[in-house]
Amino acid sequence: MEETGALRQRILGRAVAASRDREPQKRFSVKSLFRAHLRARFDPTDSSTINSEPAVTEADIFQAAYGDPLGRDYWRAWLSEPFHPLRVADLIATHAAASEPLFQCTEGQIFSVLLTANFANTSSAIGWLIDTPHIAHLVPASLREYLSGAWRSDAGTKTEADTGQPDKKTGRPSGTGYARQDELLIVEMHSLLDTRKAKSLTEAASTVIGKDGERAPGGGTRDAKIARLVKRARERKTKKK
Repeated sequence: MEETGALRQRILGRAVAASRDREPQKRFSVKSLFRAHLRARFDPTDSSTINSEPAVTEADIFQAAYGDPLGRDYWRAWLSEPFHPLRVADLIATHAAASEPLFQCTEGQIFSVLLTANFANTSSAIGWLIDTPHIAHLVPASLREYLSGAWRSDAGTKTEADTGQPDKKTGRPSGTGYARQDELLIVEMHSLLDTRKAKSLTEAASTVIGKDGERAPGGGTRDAKIARLVKRARERKTKKK
C-alpha cells in the first residue's frame, strides 16, 4: 500500500489543482479525490489492509480545494443539482465510506431508500435522509452543518437556526419554532435563485412550499408561510454579512 505521507501529498496536490477548476467540473473533481483516497486506503485483495489513520481528512481536502474546511461551496454546488437518486446515493456513500470499505453496500442502501419517495430537488432529498433514523448517520457532518445554517460567518452567535427555538422577536411561544424545516426550504430557495429558476425570494418561497403550502410547517395561510420564509432568508443573509 502507498505510504501515508506520499498519499497525503498526492491527494492534497490534486485538491489544489481542482481549486482552479470551474463548476460543475470542480465538485466532480473534488468528489473523485474522496473516492481515490478510499481506494488507496483499502486493498480489496486483503481486508486487513486498512490504514489505522486516514492520510487526509475531509476538512483537509476542502481546505485545499476551496479554502474552507467546511466545504460550503462544495455542498452548495451539489445542492443546486436537479434530484437524481443514484447521484445523491453516490455522493453520500462516497463521504460515508471515507473511513471504511463499505461504499457499494452504503450506496445501495441509500439508493433503495431514495426510490421510496419523490423529491423536488437534491436538498429536499438529503433533508429527508437526515430525518430517516437508519440512514441519518451516513450524512456527513459538514453537510449537516451547511443545511442547519451552522456555517454562517457569525456561527458563534446562537440564533434560532442553531438552537431550534423560535426567535423571541417573532412572539411565538417556546416549542412552536420551525427553524429546522425552514432552513431546508431556504436552502432550496437559494438554489432556485442561483440557477435563475426564480427571480426573487418571494417567487422562490412560493415554489418550494408548493401550491397548497403543505411543504412549509405550521397552520398559517400560504401567504403567511411565504412571508415567514422570505423574512428568515433575509435575516440569515444579514447575519451572514
